[in-house]
Amino acid sequence: MKQRVVVIGAGIGGLSVAIQLAYRGFSVTVVEKQDKAGGLIGQIKKDGFTFDTGPSYIMGKEIYEDFFSSVGATLVDYIGFKRLKESSRFLFADGSTFSLFDDKAMTREAIASFSPGDEEGFDKFLSLGKDFYALMYHGPKLARRNYHKLFGFDYLFDPRVVGNVTKLHLLWSWDALVNTCFVSQKLRQVFSYQASFVGMSPQKSLAAYSFLTWLEVELGLFSVVGGVYSIVNGFVKLAKELGVKFHFNTEVTGLQLEATKVTEVITKLGNIQTDIVVNNSNGAYFYTHLFPSSLSTVYTEEKLRKMHLTCSFFTMNLGLKKPLPGLAHHSIVFGDRWDETLHNVSTPNCVAQYSGDNLSYYLTQETDALVAPDGKASLFVLVPVCGYDPDCDWKQHVQRFEELIFETMEKRDGLFVRELIETKFVRSPVDLGKQYNLWHNVALGFSHNFFQVNGFRMPNKAREFSNLYHVGASTIPGAGVPTCITSGELVAQRIAEEMA
Repeated sequence: MKQRVVVIGAGIGGLSVAIQLAYRGFSVTVVEKQDKAGGLIGQIKKDGFTFDTGPSYIMGKEIYEDFFSSVGATLVDYIGFKRLKESSRFLFADGSTFSLFDDKAMTREAIASFSPGDEEGFDKFLSLGKDFYALMYHGPKLARRNYHKLFGFDYLFDPRVVGNVTKLHLLWSWDALVNTCFVSQKLRQVFSYQASFVGMSPQKSLAAYSFLTWLEVELGLFSVVGGVYSIVNGFVKLAKELGVKFHFNTEVTGLQLEATKVTEVITKLGNIQTDIVVNNSNGAYFYTHLFPSSLSTVYTEEKLRKMHLTCSFFTMNLGLKKPLPGLAHHSIVFGDRWDETLHNVSTPNCVAQYSGDNLSYYLTQETDALVAPDGKASLFVLVPVCGYDPDCDWKQHVQRFEELIFETMEKRDGLFVRELIETKFVRSPVDLGKQYNLWHNVALGFSHNFFQVNGFRMPNKAREFSNLYHVGASTIPGAGVPTCITSGELVAQRIAEEMA
């Protein structure tokens, strides 16, 4: 008889582990609170527009290719990608612009024109990024391995790791790294803003995470045919082909426990018996809402409040009468006071600290016929804001913050978007928190500082029970779509080994 697995949550990590376990012969059921899969990779259809409500492009395409290959499938049969020649366009408050390209020679030429002399710093940055990526995903695979043996430090006995550990520059922040590479303050912003992909500021992110920018320049950014939610559709299709069962509109409310095992998952629609449970919900939410507090030996409410957390987001999906001029597929708009922007993202201060001077935001414009009516455009606006901010009542600030964004776009950045809007969909951190059961509205879980990565991060197996595992952004390797895919692979490997 096949061993039964219940996966709580159909985010990308949950889908990843479900596919991997089904391929290995387990009987897998995924229970999901929402009416569809994807978690923070969401999609809504409104007034003829199709909006992605989460990530708007992808990087690390080889992770996707490896994943599908590992279960006997081919990526292109499930998901279509389009490489972006101009991967990112940066708009500064003084009216200047800069672009990154998928060709490093073109990017180097752009740097030479934008800030003569910083080309050598770019070469240094790429060299470091290449080393970081190699250590993370090849060789010792620091971001593609489990950390449960010898208290999580078994990897230190790998001579390849010991010999290369200095290449990680563990004492450097991402901000410190770009400061050693570039003289131009604007280029420092360009080559460090990606820290928000892992929900942090560059000053609080490890230098090694700068490999994300290396990925963009060396291996490219990609849009997804039909929008990023097509990734979810591809994963669900593959999961169903492998026999995974899905129960949507099924919110989990607790666990039935016996001795050292979870025997049933309790939902609002009834209990589901199981041999193994994999939690894909927010880690902090799980331990404060679904897990009996009297049994938690590590992640108590007090402990969680002391941990470093990631940011959250304020987002707007706008259906436009026509494309907004001056934008690439993916554009980043910087305010004058970047230091204040970073402070606001990482410090509880509510929305009162934001102004037209320090507001920075991301834009993704889609004109593909699959997501916008002919001649029209879908515009995604994202503003990173503080996550854990208990004194901020976002319900009182949504309208004011929306107005601030539009005014800043028009008066400072010359982007007259309001006159083009046909339809809109707005979400604050509170909306995200309620929809996805996020602890205190923190979008990407625990941050990625030195003491919250690899063996220090929340483990992918609970210490309290022998058949309870974790997958997704809260556990190893961390936040990000490719990273959560890897998380599913790691959990499946561990379950297969321990349940054999």
